[in-house]
Amino acid sequence: MKFINKYPDKRYVITPTTTVEVAGRPITKPGKSVQFSNGELDTNDKEAITHLKNHIDFGVSMFADEPRKDAETKKDTE
Repeated sequence: MKFINKYPDKRYVITPTTTVEVAGRPITKPGKSVQFSNGELDTNDKEAITHLKNHIDFGVSMFADEPRKDAETKKDTE
C-alpha cells in the first residue's frame, strides 16, 4: 500500500526501542519504524499499515494512495 505525506521525510514509530533486563544485564530490544522518502511510503507490512491508518495524522497530513471505488465500478459497467 502506498502512503503520501505532506512532510517529505516524516518518520513514524510503530514500536519503540526498549531496554529489557535478561539475567541481570540490560539488553536493547530494537523497535520498528517507517520512514517516508520524498513524501511517499510503499509498504506491505500489515502492522505498519494498521498503525498508519489509525494515526491521528491520517486524513490530515498523511493519505493512502488507493484507487477510487467509483472508478472501479465504471470499469465494470463498461
